[in-house]
Parts: sequence; C-alpha cells; structure tokens
Amino acid sequence: MFLSYRRHLVPKILLMPDLVMTADHCVSHGKAIQVIAGAHDITTEETSQQIIRVTKRRYVRLGKDDVALIKVKI
Repeated sequence: MFLSYRRHLVPKILLMPDLVMTADHCVSHGKAIQVIAGAHDITTEETSQQIIRVTKRRYVRLGKDDVALIKVKI
C-alpha cells in the first residue's frame, strides 16, 4: 500500500480497513493525496491496484517522531 503525493510514493501501514498510518512530513502540506492499495510493483500499473479516496487526516506528533493517521473511504 502506498500513498501518492506530488509524484512521490510513500509506504504506509494499514491499521484497520479504513485507517492507514504514514509519516506526517509526507502528507502535512495540505495538498491532495491518494491512497493506492494492491500495488506490488510501483513501476507498473497492475489490475490489483485500487485508488482509495481520503476522507480525513489526523496528525499525531510523538516527540521527534511524526505520524499521520489517514481515514479512507472503503
């Protein structure tokens, strides 16, 4: 699962079916982002890939760590 932002692909972790976690510095700029699920090879377009709409973003700063929680529409 990857997050697409300004042509950059950022790995993320699926916490729940509608909640993903990634690095805050990759998504906190307020720009449009996409969640791409089912991607095994990011260099090619695969039939298993799905682009999922982001519905909410939550940011949590834990000391020097930066974590973003992203709610997606399933």
